[in-house]
Amino acid sequence: MMVSEDSVIVPLSRRTALKRDWDEICSYLVNRLSLDCMYNTKEHKIHFRTNEETEETNAMQKSRNYIDAYMQGFRLVDCVAFLRLDNIIVESFNVNDAKAVLKGANQSRAIGRICGVNGDIKNQIMDCTRTRIVVAGKKIHILGTPANNAVARRAMSQLIIGTKPGKIITNLQTYKERQV
Repeated sequence: MMVSEDSVIVPLSRRTALKRDWDEICSYLVNRLSLDCMYNTKEHKIHFRTNEETEETNAMQKSRNYIDAYMQGFRLVDCVAFLRLDNIIVESFNVNDAKAVLKGANQSRAIGRICGVNGDIKNQIMDCTRTRIVVAGKKIHILGTPANNAVARRAMSQLIIGTKPGKIITNLQTYKERQV
């Protein structure tokens, strides 16, 4: 069996979280996917490779997606979905993709509409579409199935454009009822 290697750069904003969760991250890679992993503290990279015990053919891709999602800001328990399910993806878009003329205070207000008071609107979008959302500055990352990601992205784009949150939540609840 041929050994394949890969590495992921750890951004400065995620180094503290990585130190806190390193044991769990490593145990998932070693126990579930039978990969070897290490963290290079000088280069700030996570290196992982296959070994003789690795049986899954897509173990490297799963581990790459798992670590990339964690580096984008998703919680570790949400990232584990990459190891269990096959049809999970992370979709990212910029706030300016929905409305290109946003700048300054208007852009901050648009991001605030996505989050809502105490994260209420964001949590309702996540609940209705069965996705996970991370708002990191101007970037928005969505973790879920492609169909659910599209619905969540459409809802957030409508919020950015200026549609009232109540209307969007009503549409999402209708979508949720149809899915059940």
